[in-house]
Amino acid sequence: MIGDFAKEFWRGRAEATDASIRWTDEQMLELDIELVGRLTPEGASLLDLGCGTGDIFLGMLDRFSHVTAVDMIDDFLARLPDDPRIEPVVSELTAFAPQRAYDVAIMFGVVTHLSEADERRAYETLRAAVPEGTVVVKNQCGREHDIDVDGHSEAIGGRYVGRYPAVDAQAARLREYFGEVEVVRYPDAVNRWPDSLHAAFVCRPGSR
Repeated sequence: MIGDFAKEFWRGRAEATDASIRWTDEQMLELDIELVGRLTPEGASLLDLGCGTGDIFLGMLDRFSHVTAVDMIDDFLARLPDDPRIEPVVSELTAFAPQRAYDVAIMFGVVTHLSEADERRAYETLRAAVPEGTVVVKNQCGREHDIDVDGHSEAIGGRYVGRYPAVDAQAARLREYFGEVEVVRYPDAVNRWPDSLHAAFVCRPGSR
């Protein structure tokens, strides 16, 4: 259900004429870019799973020597600039197999649209892609428990379906794949609902 809706939803977003497909505000994007930038050394290689139109890495492209930008919507990747540092790959996240090792990998706003089984498959991919370095997973989470959303959204002007895993439960799942997982809770100013919050999980190999 979630996966079917996600494909239809993002294909609809791809038809928008805006430069970006994000509906969160600039404050959220600034926080995302600041977080990833703080964790990224100069000249790093990056894997962005579910990159959309590349808003995060394009905000600091000069920091990277190489970016593999993966998304299932080819129209999103067509909006990326023609830059030798950017390698666009059209692929379902659960089908993507990394062909190299990366210094950093990110997956922002994706877990919301995955079943728990596909979430775990994505973590396996990220772990394989970054044998050493940093993985950052960020999405909306339930504060105390999992939240399933299926209803009309004023923000997007239509139906929205998503899964907000409980923040502690998501951290526990990630610790099955990564030795170190730091939870970064976003400030209340960008958390619209009292029972959910945006959280980033900063993961490193460590020892499991």
